[in-house]
Amino acid sequence: MIGPLETIRDTANSWECDENDHINVKSYAARFDIAVRNFLVEAGWQVPHRIGRLIRYHAELRGGEPVHGTTGMVALENGQVALEHHLFASQRPGTPLSATALDVLPDVSRDDLSAFNLPAPREQVLPKAGDLAFVTMIDVTTLASLATTYRGVLPTTAFGAQAESANGAMLRDEHLVGMISDAATHAWALAGADDAWLRTRGWGRAAVQLQLSYGARPTAGDVVVIKTGLRARSTKTISYRHHVVNVMTEELIAIADITSLMLNLETRRAMPWPDEKLDALDAQIRAFEGAY
Repeated sequence: MIGPLETIRDTANSWECDENDHINVKSYAARFDIAVRNFLVEAGWQVPHRIGRLIRYHAELRGGEPVHGTTGMVALENGQVALEHHLFASQRPGTPLSATALDVLPDVSRDDLSAFNLPAPREQVLPKAGDLAFVTMIDVTTLASLATTYRGVLPTTAFGAQAESANGAMLRDEHLVGMISDAATHAWALAGADDAWLRTRGWGRAAVQLQLSYGARPTAGDVVVIKTGLRARSTKTISYRHHVVNVMTEELIAIADITSLMLNLETRRAMPWPDEKLDALDAQIRAFEGAY
């Protein structure tokens, strides 16, 4: 089963929308989790522990919009195999692309599936800039100087069914991305761009790209923290790295690199960072580089 085939068909619900009046990032992750399960059931596979996932957000989805999505299998330049997902706004003129995801699979290569002549991934699912490269897990003790932006406990509802995976229940990306989204609010506040500052200007936040590199698998009841540092900025975007740490095992669950921008909530246009905020952003970047 190579695809592409339809793996998503539902509606973007109003209760999935955040304070920026579009569906939140964890709702996209939830749909791509469903797409993986649907595709692999058709293929007769169990859900593998993925190496990494790259999500790109192309156009906002608003509450009440019908959506559908497709999934196919592709081969990367390095020979790895991945699942390529496309999510569309079904009833807008032209059926525009809303988001894409690329799930890189372990323990299977292009050579293993040579009989299928897998295609290369399409441009819109690849990183907006740079190469596709997932982060190697690091020693969590090196993260002590980074800000703690989230603290919580993993509930049983954060995990998939035991039968979905050969190695036990997996943490759903819906929950993982939800924790990262919560951490982002605190991270932006470190640069003086907290919710109060944004709201007085009629601005919000919007993600452009999220790359997840997976580490050790957690279990329900594990205590987690997220340690965050600012990696880079441009005139309109900032790129934070969130380290999701299992406090009980002292292992990294995941590393998330997320690029976001400020959004004018009336015009839905990206806004440049004001000059008076740039020094604080640059100081965060220097602190992150020093920690690494």
